[in-house]
Amino acid sequence: MTTKPFIFAALTIFSSAAALAEDFADQPKRLGPSTVTRAEVRQAAIEARAAGRITEGEIARSVDTTGTTLTRAQVHAETLEALRIGAVSRHNHDSFATPAQLDQIHMAGLRAVAMTVAAR
Repeated sequence: MTTKPFIFAALTIFSSAAALAEDFADQPKRLGPSTVTRAEVRQAAIEARAAGRITEGEIARSVDTTGTTLTRAQVHAETLEALRIGAVSRHNHDSFATPAQLDQIHMAGLRAVAMTVAAR
């Protein structure tokens, strides 16, 4: 039996242990039980959320209070037109609409608004 596999296995184990120790070195030290009550933690979270220091979800988002000028039917028609002419990618390929395609999409939205108004 040769000692090379044994030495390789030992080195692998020691290097893994060293990497694991480095990962745990960044963790805060726990000195004992917490002195903060659950109610205090909840109140601190409520205050932080109200002050804007906590975001909900994975990304921070801003609330747009201006709204939109497009109707639901217009957005639907523009989306269908963009898909029809291939101005929207269905996979991970970048696809940019030409100015002519943008005009075509916009006109589809205007036709949808006109049809909605005419139907009333």
